[in-house]
Amino acid sequence: MHRPAPTEQGRRSTSGSRRARIDRSWSRPTAWGDAADDTRRDRGSLRIVAGMELLTTKPTASRSQNVVRLVLGAAMTFAGTAHLTSARDEFRAQVPSWVPVDEDLVVLASGVVEIGLGLALLALPKQRRLTGLALAAFFVAIFPGNVAQYVEGVDAFGLDTDTKRLVRLFGQPLLIAAALWAAGLPDRSAPPDRRGADSRGADDPSGIAG
Repeated sequence: MHRPAPTEQGRRSTSGSRRARIDRSWSRPTAWGDAADDTRRDRGSLRIVAGMELLTTKPTASRSQNVVRLVLGAAMTFAGTAHLTSARDEFRAQVPSWVPVDEDLVVLASGVVEIGLGLALLALPKQRRLTGLALAAFFVAIFPGNVAQYVEGVDAFGLDTDTKRLVRLFGQPLLIAAALWAAGLPDRSAPPDRRGADSRGADDPSGIAG
């Protein structure tokens, strides 16, 4: 049976339909891709929520956590005041030589920060999570100064031997741990089964633990 030859308009219509089908096939997201994107979004949301809860939670502190908070608060207030007054020269000697800022300015600024952190720990017990984490971050930030004092052999505050300066380095992680403890970490206010459920939920965004 003889078929009529396709017209030019018919050929253009057929070609356009094929291109449209190809474009739709490339642009149509797959079910797997959608599920993977949803999982990534869920995990990102859970991390954000967990971070916000970590910062805003007002934990029920134990007696030892309260004691550590008060001791750290008093010590930081005293140390910050010493930065600005009697021990100013000693603290200037601890400023690493590679810091591109005037030594006296570093000492004054760190003293103000220490006073602020100390007073916050003492006066804002309900904000212990924020203040404790801020103090822990501060201890981490000044740790390079302790390392520089050991490497450069700087004598200050009775640390006049390499052995004493080395021992001082190992004391910094203890201060960081104390600040975290004062912050109420680990959180002792939530029951163990709840903490376990929260961690499983973070690993499994669907909320179904295998």
